[in-house]
Amino acid sequence: MASKTFHLNTEPHDAVVGEHRFLFEPEVVGAEFASAYAALQEQQAQMADPKAAENDPQLLVTLDSSIREFLAAFMLPESREVFAGVKLPTRILVELMQWMAEIYGGGSGNGLTGSSSAS
Repeated sequence: MASKTFHLNTEPHDAVVGEHRFLFEPEVVGAEFASAYAALQEQQAQMADPKAAENDPQLLVTLDSSIREFLAAFMLPESREVFAGVKLPTRILVELMQWMAEIYGGGSGNGLTGSSSAS
């Protein structure tokens, strides 16, 4: 009879941003992450046209808010509370989003069908 043991990550993923430390879920369901990531990418696609942002600055506000919601959805509750009160530049939010795609998407963020991996 064959036997195999599978490891589940139990330690949260740790992102340090300036003086803040944000802890993310050790493991997530790949389909849930991929769905949330795809929805966010759809919103980002609207921003691909620079004239859209020029004509509607609310798009930038909406995108920033969407990225924050996406990130917070995968944070541990205590980090989520801190994150809600911290103002961060958009470039940091985007870098956090890309990092999450690497740890939860199992690769570069382009192929989100892989298994979760530790950072």
